[in-house]
Amino acid sequence: ALAVPSVRLFVERARAALPAFALDDDNLPAVVQLCRRLDGLPLALELAAAQTAVLSVADLLRGLDDRFRVLRSRQRGVPDRQRTMDEVMGWSYRLLAADEQAMLRRLGVFQSGFSLEAAVVAGGDLSDSDVPGLLWTLVDKSLVAVDLTANETRYRLLETMRAYARQLAGGRGEQARTARRLAMWWLERVGPWHRVDRKRAGEIQVELDNMRALVELVAEDDEEQAQQLACSIGHYYYTVEAPRDAVDELSRYAAELATPSPARVSLLATLALLQVQHGDMEAARGTVADAEHLQRTVGGAPEWDQVAVERAAGEVAIRSGDHKAAAESAQQALDRDLNAPARARMLNLLAIASYFLGDVSRAQAASTDELDVARELGDEHLMAIAEGNVAELAMRRGDTEAAAHHQAACLDLGLALGRPVAVAYSLIVAARLTAGTDPGRAARLHTKAEVVLSDNGHQLYDDDLRASQEMLDRVRRDLGEVEYRQACDSGRSLTLLNAAAVAQDALTSAQC
Repeated sequence: ALAVPSVRLFVERARAALPAFALDDDNLPAVVQLCRRLDGLPLALELAAAQTAVLSVADLLRGLDDRFRVLRSRQRGVPDRQRTMDEVMGWSYRLLAADEQAMLRRLGVFQSGFSLEAAVVAGGDLSDSDVPGLLWTLVDKSLVAVDLTANETRYRLLETMRAYARQLAGGRGEQARTARRLAMWWLERVGPWHRVDRKRAGEIQVELDNMRALVELVAEDDEEQAQQLACSIGHYYYTVEAPRDAVDELSRYAAELATPSPARVSLLATLALLQVQHGDMEAARGTVADAEHLQRTVGGAPEWDQVAVERAAGEVAIRSGDHKAAAESAQQALDRDLNAPARARMLNLLAIASYFLGDVSRAQAASTDELDVARELGDEHLMAIAEGNVAELAMRRGDTEAAAHHQAACLDLGLALGRPVAVAYSLIVAARLTAGTDPGRAARLHTKAEVVLSDNGHQLYDDDLRASQEMLDRVRRDLGEVEYRQACDSGRSLTLLNAAAVAQDALTSAQC
């Protein structure tokens, strides 16, 4: 760590303040995090290091939320403008023109990097044509940094400057107004009523930190708008099937954004689905019950998530082994006048429930209809799910060629959408299709799939677990214990892309 200039500077100045100070295994993580959060700014590091005579590094790190009080110099003879970080920031701020000051304050709303287009929205009543010039002026003055590593040029405020800008904007009520503008803009682009294709999934992934910050900032003035933002985040998590990352975050939103509304119905239902994916059935049942009660209170789910509660309740029923109840609920919903996205979701539920009930023909019809609707919508998320379902049913019928064809399509979509769990399911199907001819490859693929599912906190249906175990038992017998373990070790060492390439080869072979 001492090879990093900011860490080296901090340690040198800390030893000047406290000769016994030493970098060790206990304080190293806090020192590195402190230097990172201070953006490596020499003056900020010197002010922080000076406090080590009276504060531990861990206390300094906790104090960064109030950094303008903590980072204070006690040295005599230091110019006033360098005595505290507040004065340092204030001195730089006062050198700006009025419109530059306004732009800087409004940029403080962003929690992470931002695009020029987003900066224009944040600028608000500043002329659109002026914002790029103002932004570049702030870059020239080293108050905004440029990030050229992304696909598009993005900008960011150093964390200390962001904290100062928020402090100023909050006192003027400017922060709330800027946050509402940005929230409306992002909802127009990636609101929960939009399908989640690879473009929107990519945009949400890049903007997650900014959207999270906006949920908190707009909640006080417009809680339903905050709920809609939270739903966008939740739908993204459900799409990429990452419940481990999402359950705690969505649970917090559900607890904090408690105003009854249709958007909250969707928020609770999405949380329940993520809890199901994570295997926490007790929590999911409670969340579904809350969503059902709220839906009766507010008169229904939002139009953009028509079957939110029915889908969540159906997933709970399937995971609980009540496939008949799930199938009946899906059919009742389909007998209503549903919009296309809702219809696709209930066809998916009907297909899964019918499959587990052993009604393969009904499941096949529902999956085929689901795939048709998904294609008409151009919804790649729904298409990936439907392709996988059609493949599972084809495999059950013994039509390996059709199963391989549809699973290959699912794998391609999973890779394009950045859905590791969808890729893992494709690895499992490829393993099952290839187990009889290449048991070693089957063991490698299934082992990698297990790792991916575990890393993402995702659990297979009980029936899928049994089918996989039966396949693995056969593979173990064919290979013998030593070779089987070697194949499993080899599978664990594969990257996801390498495993996907192996699966694509297996699926291509199965289509011949």
